[in-house]
Amino acid sequence: MLIEQAFLNLPEILHGSGYQTQEYEGGIIGAFSLAVLQALNGHNTPNPIACIQVERPYRPNGQFAGLQQARHFRADFFLNISRLRVASSNLGHYGWRHFNWLEGKFFRRPSGTIAEPSISNRTHNTGYLLADFIRLTTLLPEPSMTVPRNRRRAPYDQGDWSSSARYLLHVYDAEPLRHLVPRDRPWVKSLIEPGRHTVLLEHLETETETTKKKIGDLAGLRIEAHVTNTLISPVYSDFRPSYYCCLTRIDTFETRYAESTATLLPNRSLMQVPYNALETIAAGVAQRLGVTGRRDAEPPVENTSLDEFLTDEIDDRSVALGEDEDQ
Repeated sequence: MLIEQAFLNLPEILHGSGYQTQEYEGGIIGAFSLAVLQALNGHNTPNPIACIQVERPYRPNGQFAGLQQARHFRADFFLNISRLRVASSNLGHYGWRHFNWLEGKFFRRPSGTIAEPSISNRTHNTGYLLADFIRLTTLLPEPSMTVPRNRRRAPYDQGDWSSSARYLLHVYDAEPLRHLVPRDRPWVKSLIEPGRHTVLLEHLETETETTKKKIGDLAGLRIEAHVTNTLISPVYSDFRPSYYCCLTRIDTFETRYAESTATLLPNRSLMQVPYNALETIAAGVAQRLGVTGRRDAEPPVENTSLDEFLTDEIDDRSVALGEDEDQ
């Protein structure tokens, strides 16, 4: 919910000095970080900047279970708000989570032009957006992965508990469909229209070659997710820059890949078949997912163990036990 609070401040920051000259996710993540700091200050959070991390690796050292070659995929933005100590089961029903993972995309036309983006650029944009959505539904680590079995509320096959929120922030300098290609892709409109929608991804092997360069060879992957979209758009748009801001929160999903199925239910319980489906799917997707930039191929600066990585800034109480503060 704090992510949504920050999102409402985004147009004010984007129209500040210089942001219209920034390109792609670097600019939008910088602007969004300022909006999040404002929201944290509103909660009187001590040392709020310590709650934020950009370029957060999905796995320490890029080590996915079962893969010999490291894959250094990173989320654009990570927010740890466990220290606020305001979480409860009731608040969790509205989407509050301790760990908030966000991928961001900023789609804009070249500076100084008003021309429509070319079909090639629009296809590239669509591929980038799809790749980020796949990352959020397949690569996230869950704190329950490191909790000893005797401390879990139930074993994996009976249901674990997610403490992570998944967000996709996508901002456009014109109406979103002027930057994307919705033809034969019903999921595109499901990400840019306000309200709750179902996103269905399957038969990805039939995508265009341009798109497959972004998502890799993911034949057989099927994702069905329920999302909540919040949109901010100008009442009068005959000016530039004119921003259309979309925030997609992934509420539930069912991911199937090979022989594994992982499901996140509305009550944030995780169902896995077999018991290690989350890690199996993450490793399979990470091995084949397209590399979209240098940061995906380079190791992080710091090395961190998986336990420290998942429970950074959390006390000895596990956030995966499903108790009142487990959101």
